[in-house]
Amino acid sequence: MNQKALCQQESKRQYWNEKLESWKVSQLSGERYCKEHQLSYSSFCYYRSRLKTTMVPKKIKSQQNPFVALELPLSKQNGYELRLPNGIKVIVSESFNPADFKNLMEVLRSC
Repeated sequence: MNQKALCQQESKRQYWNEKLESWKVSQLSGERYCKEHQLSYSSFCYYRSRLKTTMVPKKIKSQQNPFVALELPLSKQNGYELRLPNGIKVIVSESFNPADFKNLMEVLRSC
């Protein structure tokens, strides 16, 4: 591959990395984000899967539990919001039953 093609490829990778980072912060679905930013959804999906290894930290195999305990302040909504890498958002109210929360976490761990 010649130098010009390599520069173009790197430029596209950087462009889509920026778009994908912006999408992750936006809390929008991929399709909605693309409509609002006039992007090709098929290109978005292609680069999301292609660049996934650079966006998502590698799992540590020696770690038994990938979850980390966090102490979070209550939000204005009196609850917590958990955003998963696949775009799923879980909102837990302050009054959520701890036993139910434990069951929810077990289900999420098995996914």
